[in-house]
Amino acid sequence: MRTLEGTLRWFQDRVVRPHEGRKALHLGAEDVVLPSRTLPAEERVDIYSGMYAARLEEALRQDYPVLETFLGHSRFHALSRRYIAKHPSHHYSLNSFGRRLPECLSGPARSIARVELAMSEAFDEEEVAPAKVDAFVGLQPREVARLRLSTIPAFRLLSLDHRVNPYIDAVKQGRRLPTVPCRWSWMAVYRKDYVIWRMDLDGAAFAALEEISRGRPLGRSLEAAAH
Repeated sequence: MRTLEGTLRWFQDRVVRPHEGRKALHLGAEDVVLPSRTLPAEERVDIYSGMYAARLEEALRQDYPVLETFLGHSRFHALSRRYIAKHPSHHYSLNSFGRRLPECLSGPARSIARVELAMSEAFDEEEVAPAKVDAFVGLQPREVARLRLSTIPAFRLLSLDHRVNPYIDAVKQGRRLPTVPCRWSWMAVYRKDYVIWRMDLDGAAFAALEEISRGRPLGRSLEAAAH
């Protein structure tokens, strides 16, 4: 007689396997599940399999709403199904399920996805209080130059090959969508008071912040911005 554990494992595989590119189990649904008045056993199980894939796609859609707008529903749907097959979920939480989606893209779509990923990551990071201005009062210039600052966990620096921030703003504000030029841009993504902010940077500001985030002395970080 089939054990409960064996039945549960069969059901999980039967629901998940079709979306991960793996071969189906030899044991059919009719050997385990009874038909209903209107549906045979296979179709009853297929309902759960379809719901599983739809939930994973919904998780991607929640993390990448701007990307879905850029690609369109059909292309985003096809991308989601390819991603599910290539990077199946192996964790009870879906918070990190879509973290590798930018790797599957190129061009402006990849830049948009990288920004949305940074926003998602920053939102989930632990809360750490930033340094207060009073901590620097009374320091001499040489002391300031030797300081090694660190960024809060909910902070991301991005170097992008497309200027996507205006497009992201337009999507979120419901305005007419602009073109996405192929142009180097730099951005800081961070959380403040549990709100995610995006800030365009120039090359000098990005260089300084990148050095700071690497633990370089403040004076050296500012010198990097000047070159």
